[in-house]
Amino acid sequence: HSQGAASPSSDVDIAAFADVEQATREAFEYEGVFIDAFIYPETVLESPCQEHLRLRHSKILLDLEDRAGSFLQLLSEMHASGPEPLPTDELEARRVWARKMLQRIRDGGIEGNYRRAWLLTDMLEDYFHLRGLWYEGPKKSLQWLKQNDPGVFSAVGESLEANAGIEKIKGALDLIYTSSNQ
Repeated sequence: HSQGAASPSSDVDIAAFADVEQATREAFEYEGVFIDAFIYPETVLESPCQEHLRLRHSKILLDLEDRAGSFLQLLSEMHASGPEPLPTDELEARRVWARKMLQRIRDGGIEGNYRRAWLLTDMLEDYFHLRGLWYEGPKKSLQWLKQNDPGVFSAVGESLEANAGIEKIKGALDLIYTSSNQ
């Protein structure tokens, strides 16, 4: 892993750029390692979008036309400028949605259990969106929380425990959905 956070369960992501019309992806397992290989159109090198930010800390293995360095610089600049802020109505809708989901979890049953999993998954991403920060997937986001907001990191960890009670989930949600900078 190019960021030094590899673990035995880490996968390998490979990105290549070629004269193709659209991006393609191939996922497979090779000798016990999961591989995700992406082939992007060459035009992405000059005009990356948010989807490509995950390539920001990539290690360049082969650069025949000496374009990868500028691509990575564009990604760094994009990341530094921050994400497009969510509209105020969307921010409020996410807060209301979380309270609604908590109520439906309390109602129990299979639907309540499904909504529990849904809420527990979305709350991490919402933490970042509500604060105008990039959400960069669970691994990076949890590492960021641990370093920058240990109280929320701890509350999220407690809410994700297998048998966490509704009060643990509510505690995490209170921190995530009411303590934002927006």
